[in-house]
Amino acid sequence: MLFCKSNVKKLSRTWGRSPKRTVSARNNPLAREQVADWMEETMNEVGGDGFLLSPAYLPGSVEEFVELVVPILQKRGLARTEYVENGTLRDNMRALNA
Repeated sequence: MLFCKSNVKKLSRTWGRSPKRTVSARNNPLAREQVADWMEETMNEVGGDGFLLSPAYLPGSVEEFVELVVPILQKRGLARTEYVENGTLRDNMRALNA
């Protein structure tokens, strides 16, 4: 499920929580797996080279995503675990295609 504004409001009403708590992986341990599952399914079905993330709330949502969802994506081989040290964007893009 895409966490757009209308879906977050629907989930909030369903779960009886505020929108912030609805999408927070910290408050819902299953959410981090669900987000990773959705991202994996979307990439498999649609393709592409990444996602454009927009924070659901500030501060904290970007940090939660990096701390709680990115490690799951890395374990599945869907996100990088390292970058070229002192490398430029070009160096890192070349490393992807190597």
